[in-house]
Amino acid sequence: MPDQGTQSPLRIVKIQVFQVGEETKETLFDKVAQIIKQKYKNVAEIDDILEVSKEEVICQFNVEKLHNFFTLSSTIKYEHYKLDNIIDNDLKFFNLYDEISSVISSSLLSTYNIFMPLTEDVNAATASIEQYSDHISKPKKGIGIVRGCLLSIFESRTGAEELFNRYYFLSPIFSARETAEKRREEILVDIKDLAVKTAELSKLYSGCKNFFSVLESGEKEIGEKIEGFLWKLIGPEPVDLETLESWLGYIMERDSTTSAMIATMRVNHTEAKSIVPEVENILKKLNEGSFEDYPRNTEMEKAAYDRIVKPFENYIVRSEALKARLGTAMEEVRTYLSLQQQRITLDEQKASKEQLVRLVNLQEILHKLEVLIVAFYLTEMARIVFESLLPEPIGVLSTNLLTAVFIPISLLISVLLSRMLHKGH
Repeated sequence: MPDQGTQSPLRIVKIQVFQVGEETKETLFDKVAQIIKQKYKNVAEIDDILEVSKEEVICQFNVEKLHNFFTLSSTIKYEHYKLDNIIDNDLKFFNLYDEISSVISSSLLSTYNIFMPLTEDVNAATASIEQYSDHISKPKKGIGIVRGCLLSIFESRTGAEELFNRYYFLSPIFSARETAEKRREEILVDIKDLAVKTAELSKLYSGCKNFFSVLESGEKEIGEKIEGFLWKLIGPEPVDLETLESWLGYIMERDSTTSAMIATMRVNHTEAKSIVPEVENILKKLNEGSFEDYPRNTEMEKAAYDRIVKPFENYIVRSEALKARLGTAMEEVRTYLSLQQQRITLDEQKASKEQLVRLVNLQEILHKLEVLIVAFYLTEMARIVFESLLPEPIGVLSTNLLTAVFIPISLLISVLLSRMLHKGH
């Protein structure tokens, strides 16, 4: 392993990709220049490059605009250095994010750190890879050969978002210094293109982070609510209509929200899937060759970029399952509500029928009373007639006798009259 003290010449390039609006490259350059001049002394402008001198170190900043992104490429060159000092101190020299964010309405989407030492031979280069991997605490993915340079990409195992913050090792091993520098510049162009494509993925991922974070809590909340609904539906106590309607309102609102989020995620998923092949084309353009028994970096990078699409796919699958569960619950509540409404209708029909029976019975009683009243009236009329026709003193006895005899006749007449009057009803 190389000495961790003074080592061979080193160049570190940091490519940061920001999202911006309609600002031109010139406007962006002027704002970055203003930031750097306020933060550092000894700043010079050389062909659209800002050069900062710091003791024995020279750092250059270059601004470019690509589509709706701007890239800030920072370069530090060392002839003599201590690696631990660089990792612990000098890399912070690149950090302008807070200052840029305060002046430019932008967000940092991707960062690529490329360590480019001029090693003496293959053995020194492979040893340096292990040394850099140890210093930044990131394991190497593999080692491969790209245009006469040894390439190693370091990875982080802390999560998907680390894909947007990359660390590369690039060192010439088979070429003269001048040729090696030219080839490294060509590779840097490809890496910059890769950084921009990674920024596009980062933008999509950042826009969906809230979706990803609320999905689990949403699943838990909806699951608990629906479980509570269903347990009450099969419980011994009936659920009133007002409660059922409130349940339906909750389910329909969640179903509508879930549908809208699925539609949004489908669009983002499609766009993310369309970016991955473009990333793979850039990796393919590097045309990485195998080195000894190490796995090739680009093959593992392809797998890493495929994995970044997985959260979109998982979200859609889980959300569709959640939507199906909401649909099932909605049908259960609607079925219960329909049965409750049918039961209420049947109860109302039964009550109406009972009331009708009571009315019929009452009508029959009234008919009977009507007959008795008519009979009584006829009997009284007959008694009056009898009293007027029969002389005293036998008239009273005869009147009572005749009236008693007339009672059945009056009842018969009353029945006949009642039937005649109610015949048409």
